[in-house]
Parts: sequence; structure tokens; C-alpha cells
Amino acid sequence: MSKKNFGSKLDKYSIKNLPIIIVSFFLFGYFFYYLSPDFYAKLILSPYHVVEYNEYWRLLTWVFTVPMVPEYAIEIIFIPIMLFFYYYVSKKLELVWGTGMFNLYVLSSVVLIDVAVVLTGFIKLKWTTPDMMEAFNDIIYSSTECIKINYYTTLSLFLAFAVIFGEEYVNLYMFIPLKVKWLGYFDFIYLIYLFVKDKSIYGRIIIVAAVMNFFVFLWVNRRKKVVSSVLQKKRAASYRHKINMGYKMNERNVQRPRPDVKKDNKKADPNLHKVIKLEQYGGRSSSGGPIHKCCICGRTEKDDENLEFRFCSKCNGNYEYCSDHIFTHEHKK
Repeated sequence: MSKKNFGSKLDKYSIKNLPIIIVSFFLFGYFFYYLSPDFYAKLILSPYHVVEYNEYWRLLTWVFTVPMVPEYAIEIIFIPIMLFFYYYVSKKLELVWGTGMFNLYVLSSVVLIDVAVVLTGFIKLKWTTPDMMEAFNDIIYSSTECIKINYYTTLSLFLAFAVIFGEEYVNLYMFIPLKVKWLGYFDFIYLIYLFVKDKSIYGRIIIVAAVMNFFVFLWVNRRKKVVSSVLQKKRAASYRHKINMGYKMNERNVQRPRPDVKKDNKKADPNLHKVIKLEQYGGRSSSGGPIHKCCICGRTEKDDENLEFRFCSKCNGNYEYCSDHIFTHEHKK
């Protein structure tokens, strides 16, 4: 089964608007963390409580735990910025991969973490007979490490984002522009440091389970150019320039030359070539119709303003695709 068909089958069963749902879960988590700490404690994936007290709801409720706990009160103001950034990263990945593949990436991480943590809990607390001090340390370490699970899951999303959109810039601390790929390198090195530094088996298991989907993603795309080539970037920039010119001409209500103007008249409207050029790329300058249209699903920017459209350089002809099909369609020869 090709990746295109597999992604199409996943779309039928996928959760819509998953990026918004993820951020909403984090928002509820902060609400419970500050206003109801006792209730928040029951959401954490604690292997001890799952194994000894059969509190299996924790296998699902940990998705409401927060990815970062501010150490100082003033850091609370950065929570909305952080949540918006997580939404931005998740939405961009969903647009590139498609809804089904993005669901698979996120939900596979949830399943891997549940299996790894619970299995480790049974091995350490049920199937072996540690002494009292070792068992006590296991309980403490497991609870401490499981508080940070969503930090690692969001880090897995950002690492995938850094691989695909490494040339984009983000403002560190809101005013230091840095390329995403450098932040990705730093986070990856920091992740290795946390893995080596952590003396708890739970901490290492959680790190591996949380980012396992990222390594699978790298392995699947090991022979592909995940990041756009220089030629594709120039082509995309040229295409955006043509579209922007079309919008500007629409706003100014550019008129076409009158029929009585001779073809060889050098004073003919200079914007005529730009309008025709735009129409050759599939756009419509003044008819009021859509500018973009996916040749697979037929959707336009009027169906969903968040959709992005691109031309495929490997297809023979000017075929335009939406973000859900640009990486999954079969090339036309």
C-alpha cells in the first residue's frame, strides 16, 4: 500500500482539529494545576497507582498534564505564548503530513508511553521483589518523571517541525531571531543530556517512548529530501510573488487594454502581461473565482482559508495541490 493510500485511509478515522485539541488539553491542565492541585495529581500517569490500585484512567488523563511548570510567578505570562507556539507547530505538521498521518504521529506516542511506563511498573513493582528502600525509590522516581511526560511529547513534535521547517525563523524570547534547525539541534543535544544524566529507569524509558515516533519518522524518510531544495524554495517564492501581484491588481481594479488599442502599441497597459502570467499559473485575477484549486480534491482557498497550495516540480505540467496532497499525490508524467 502506498503512502498516499495509507494516508487516505487514516483520514477517514482521524481526529479533526487535533492541534486545537492538544492546546486545549494543556490549557485545562494549567487550570487544574493552579486551582485544583489535588485533582491534578490524579491525572498524572503514576505507575505505582496504576499497578497497585488499578487506576487505569491515568493511561488517558495524563494528556491533560502540563508540558512546563513555571518556576517563578512572572513566567506565567509566557504560557499563552508557549501554547500558541505549540498550536503553530502542530498545525504546520498537520498541513504537511495530512490529518491522518499527524494523528498517527501523536497517538502512537501516547500508546508507546502508556505501554512502556506500565510495563516497567509491573516489572519493577510486581514481577520482581526489590527491598523496601528500592521499592520506595521506584515510587518516588516514577511519580517525579511522569510529571514531565508532555514536555517530551511536545519536544518530539518540535523535532519533527525542525526537520521539515529548519530554515524558518522564530524569535527566541520574543526578540532573538534564530533558525528553527539550530533550536532543533540544541533540543536534541539537551535530550541526550537528560537521558544520560537521568539515573531513573522510568526517566529513560519515558524519553525513549516519547521520541520513538520521531526516530521512526526519520527512518521512513531517510532516502527522501524532507526539506525543500533551493530550487523549490525559489519556485515557491516566485509563485508567492505572482499571487501577491494578482491581489494588488485586484485591489486597484486594473483595467485591461481597450480593443481599439493596437497590439504593437508600446504604451499598452504594462500590467496586462502580469495578469496573463497569473492566469497561466491557475489564478483568476478579476473574475471573483478562487485563485487556488487542488487538482486532487478540488478544494480552494474559499473552502478553507488555512489551506496552503503549491505546484509540484516533479509533475509534467502546472498541477496545483493543497497541503494535504502535495506530498502524497502520484506524480503526473
